[in-house]
Amino acid sequence: MDSLVKSTCPAYSVQQTAYIVDLLAIIQMLSKGNMKTFGELSGTIAGTIIAKFQFASQVHIVPDRYDVKDLIKSGEISRRSQWTAIEIKIQSRRTKLLVKLQRYLSSGKNKSNLLTFLLSDWCENLPGQLKDRQTVILVSQDGSAVKVTKTLNREDIIPLYSDHEEADGRKFVHCEYITNQFSDISNSIKRIIIFSPDTDVAVLCWCHFGQLSIEELWLHTGTGRNRRFIPVHKAVEKVGQDVCNLLPVMHALTGCDSTRNLSGIGKKGPCWT
Repeated sequence: MDSLVKSTCPAYSVQQTAYIVDLLAIIQMLSKGNMKTFGELSGTIAGTIIAKFQFASQVHIVPDRYDVKDLIKSGEISRRSQWTAIEIKIQSRRTKLLVKLQRYLSSGKNKSNLLTFLLSDWCENLPGQLKDRQTVILVSQDGSAVKVTKTLNREDIIPLYSDHEEADGRKFVHCEYITNQFSDISNSIKRIIIFSPDTDVAVLCWCHFGQLSIEELWLHTGTGRNRRFIPVHKAVEKVGQDVCNLLPVMHALTGCDSTRNLSGIGKKGPCWT
C-alpha cells in the first residue's frame, strides 16, 4: 500500500478538482509566530486557503461545530485538554492574540468565537483575493454554508445545511454536493482532495468512495517533508469495497475520536485478522 502514496499530487484539470479542507487542522498546525492580532491570524489562514487553488477551482472550508451544548466527544476533549483557557471575545481584526494559540484553542467557546469571526472576516476580504472561476465554500457554526467568489461576498447554499457536529462526517456531505452540482457531465468535478490528518477521515474516505460519482479521491495529510497524498481510489480498488465497508466498525472498536480502544488491542492486529 505504501507504494501508492505520493509526496505531491499528480497533475489534473484544476477546473474539475475540488479541495475540502479541515479548518481546525490548519489552525492547529500554525504556531503563533509573529501574529499579534486575530486579523493577522485570519490573513495567514486565508493565505493557506488561497494556495489550494493551485490544485482546484473550488475550496470547501469545513470546521467542527462548538455551538452545541452536549458534544458527542466532549468527554474525550476534556480528557485531552491540558489547560482551562479564559474565553476571549474577538471584537475586531485588531483584537490582540495574547496567549499561545494551542492554549487559546483548548476552550470550545474560544473555538466557536474564532470560527464565527473567521467566517465574517473572509466573506468581507476573500473576494478581493480570488480570481475568475475560483469558489470558496465556508461553513458556519450554525450548520449553514455560504459561497464566496470574486464578485460575490456571500450566497447561502441551502443543500449544504447540516447538523453534523464533526467536520469528519460533514466533509462527505460536501463530497455529495460537489458531485451533484453540475448537470453537464463535461463540466463536473471528477477529482476531490480532502486535507485532514485525522484517521477517522481516512477510514470514511475508504468507506464512502464507492458512493461518489468521481474518478479520483485523494487524502492529503501531513505537512512539509511529511506531506503525503494517498490515492483512495487506487487503495479501494486494491483491497475491495467489501473490506473498506468494514473499516468504520473496526476503527470504532479499536479507538476513534469518540471512543477509547479496547485494553491491549491496537489497530494492526484487527487489520490482519
